Amino acid sequence: MSKSFRVFVFFLSAVFWVLFSWVATIKSVAASHPQAGYQNQLAEAIEAEDSLQMARIYRSAGIDLMYQSSYTEAMKLLEEGLVVARQINNPRAIASFLNLLAECNSKLGNYPVAFELYEEVGDIYLSIPDSVGYAGLLINVACEYQDLGDHRQAIQSAIKAIQVKEETRDSMQLAFFYIKMAELLEAFHYESYEQWLFRAYALIRNPNHSAFYTTITIYNNLGQYYKKLDKTDMAMLYYDSVYVLSRQYGHTDGMEVGLSNLAMLAAQNHDYARALELHKEAILISEQGQNVFRRVGHLINA
Repeated sequence: MSKSFRVFVFFLSAVFWVLFSWVATIKSVAASHPQAGYQNQLAEAIEAEDSLQMARIYRSAGIDLMYQSSYTEAMKLLEEGLVVARQINNPRAIASFLNLLAECNSKLGNYPVAFELYEEVGDIYLSIPDSVGYAGLLINVACEYQDLGDHRQAIQSAIKAIQVKEETRDSMQLAFFYIKMAELLEAFHYESYEQWLFRAYALIRNPNHSAFYTTITIYNNLGQYYKKLDKTDMAMLYYDSVYVLSRQYGHTDGMEVGLSNLAMLAAQNHDYARALELHKEAILISEQGQNVFRRVGHLINA
């Protein structure tokens, strides 16, 4: 046996045992891990040497953790998925993981890191090119500027995002783009805000135009809209819908927001016992996630 062949056989053996131990480790953790389903799927993808499926599983598991406000844990899975995406050199998968990592960093207050990641995402979409992905990036950047209080930059980014959507005739998740524009215009042009709000609402019945988290956002905005009009019953209906839909999908942030807004309405109606009960429920849910800012708000309100 030649020396080079012996080295090659040794290398294959080493790779086999590394993969074997990796799969065994994943399977042993799966029994006690809260996301055992994903761990089992991941083990199967590794055994099948299906890297693209591995990337999909990492992405799905990471998104689920983000819905639960477990951003640090989500980032661990997303970073592992990013490694796989880079290995198979899939630009769209790489951009998707970078985009999600940017969102996690934003939620944790790491805005400079988030903007750096979004910039890398933009470079990828422009190089492919992918107009649909680029529009999604622009609306995410608008959200970042909104969080930082830079409404001028946020509105500019949102306008550009919608223009790209309309130019490419892409209607996927269009409701989210419309509701974001509504939120940005509320303080500056109320009539335009109303128009964008109800344009977004008109799209949520079509699953191609919206997703559950977008519907949650729209319901919450409608709750705020009717609250300002002193239509408490309508506001309560939409806030309750926020909570119910969020609970259905395990969306921690949405559950907290729905409960908190219902509590504020109860207090407004002088039902302080009910308000306190709702705030306490929101606090309990917040303890499952990492949104400390919102938790502090619940505690203050309680």
